Amino acid sequence: MNIPSFARAGIRKNIFPRHAVAVLLSLAGGFAATHAMAADLNSADKQFMMSAAHAGATEIQASQAASTKAGSDTVKSFATQMVDDHSKVADELKALADSKGVQIEAQPDKKQQATINKLNGLDGKKYDKEYAADIGVAAHKDAVALFRKTSMNAKDPDVKSFATKTLPSLEHHLQMAQDLKTSVDKQ
Repeated sequence: MNIPSFARAGIRKNIFPRHAVAVLLSLAGGFAATHAMAADLNSADKQFMMSAAHAGATEIQASQAASTKAGSDTVKSFATQMVDDHSKVADELKALADSKGVQIEAQPDKKQQATINKLNGLDGKKYDKEYAADIGVAAHKDAVALFRKTSMNAKDPDVKSFATKTLPSLEHHLQMAQDLKTSVDKQ
């Protein structure tokens, strides 16, 4: 077990009480176990969790903005559901990542942030059309492809289960987004 140098020195000099030594050893063991879990997870499964976190954060941030930017009540309603649904999935993903010792960033990646920034410069009907196309359809197509691939190829059973369980909801979101896009394109 890898014990920090300050702790080793304190143990040798008998500076720490016995219960403090036990706590230090327990913490070092927990860190080693968490680090080992992350090391056991293959790179594709780790990358899935990171990509899923970015995608979810994009959906949430863009959809939160829709409450003030959208011109259509239909778009606002869709956006509210996206915030609710993707927030729940984000919480589940965070718990999964934590259990695997993987740190994820709940932020859009650079490309996704550029899409959000573009949308933030719009409002009304123009916003509705771009939101439906970029966040509704395109983002969900990407998410469905990511989750489908992981549901078939993940090596870690928990990662595979998460992707498989979440996929039908994302497919439903994609269908809703396609219907929304058809509706706002007619306006």
